[in-house]
Amino acid sequence: DNGDTGYSYYGASALYAGSNYAIQKGGSINVAGDVDLKVNANGIFANGGGSTVNVAGGTVEVNKDSSKGYMALLAQSGVVNMNMNTAGDGYGARKATVKGNIGVLNGSVNPAEPFKDSIVNLGLGTADSTLHGVVMNNFTAAQVAQGFTGKANLYMAGGATWTNEAYGKTVNGFSGSVVENFAGSKDAQNPARILQKDAHALTFNNYSGNALVYYAHTNDGSESGHYTAGDTIVKKAAADSAITLSTDNSGMDMRDNDKVARSLNALAGKLTYQAWTSGEKNLAGKVQIADGMTASS
Repeated sequence: DNGDTGYSYYGASALYAGSNYAIQKGGSINVAGDVDLKVNANGIFANGGGSTVNVAGGTVEVNKDSSKGYMALLAQSGVVNMNMNTAGDGYGARKATVKGNIGVLNGSVNPAEPFKDSIVNLGLGTADSTLHGVVMNNFTAAQVAQGFTGKANLYMAGGATWTNEAYGKTVNGFSGSVVENFAGSKDAQNPARILQKDAHALTFNNYSGNALVYYAHTNDGSESGHYTAGDTIVKKAAADSAITLSTDNSGMDMRDNDKVARSLNALAGKLTYQAWTSGEKNLAGKVQIADGMTASS
């Protein structure tokens, strides 16, 4: 706890790997076990020169009320891995609990920066693993044209839950969570679970596996305006992928078939599968009205 002093989110970090620009090389931290971080600071920050922090699992929780906008997992020209498998393409076996936003940010963009990728890989590898926060990527088109990239990748087991809702302060210009590579559950009967609570769109650049996206509604849910959270956008999907948009039956008369049909249609309007327009047909979409957040009616 640094007493909320310091400049912006640079004020303090529990685990910090930074770059030595004299030798153009970033540092590295490897934690083979679980971390237990509850901090008024960033949880894990890899900053510059390809700095890398690898954490096997555990808990990262930041102060939601901080004025500095601290993040749970943050990379700037560096890499943060939490609960990832050896190959780096899926979740590990440990439980991960993350309370705080994820950032892949442009703070290290400069002509001398040798490492242009900002990457966070998070594995929610157990049914009780959770993420509560948004995914922030503030790279501009001009910075991307220079070769700089921000990529947040999320790998979720069946039953694991992501609450897509800002956990404290967000960066200026935040316009919605963007996940570069999303891999949901391999079991269609036990999907990864996403609670879409942010008013901005939730975007998956590359989607695979199975996930259920839950939307709350006002009134009886029969109009598009009754769903105030942002749309879910899938740009591209791997073969045999599936997504279910779900809401509960609060305020609904399930005996009114016309109202039920209108509610399902309004919910379906929250999903956009962009690659469909160019002929890709890898994503199966479904909508449902449930007794609660997950149980189908």
